[in-house]
Amino acid sequence: MRFSEPLAVQSVRVEMKGRTLRGLVSKVDQRRVYFINGEVQTGRIEPVANIELYQPVTYSGQTMTIRHARASELGPWLDLVAAKGEVFVQFWLKPGEQPVYFDLGNDPPADPIPAELRPFL
Repeated sequence: MRFSEPLAVQSVRVEMKGRTLRGLVSKVDQRRVYFINGEVQTGRIEPVANIELYQPVTYSGQTMTIRHARASELGPWLDLVAAKGEVFVQFWLKPGEQPVYFDLGNDPPADPIPAELRPFL
């Protein structure tokens, strides 16, 4: 049996308030091995279909829990705007592979609530 060198794990914390998962995964190099983990609260409510079955993304009330998900597993949730929460993008690097960098930009995310609706909050 042949064993290779262990992989290094690099985690990047991402504050998700006002952001979408689509915006996040658009910044991640899809050629890299990565997984997204974390918890995000949204305005959408969806019941948990089957708590016995592992799923990369689950909802409980308004909380979305993400466990080792990749872009292809996030399809129905990519455009939901996070009210609050954070995720970690975890890259698995082979020995000698350069660390991963991606930039979500310095501008704060756009406010998803129209000014006309602000008085109702």
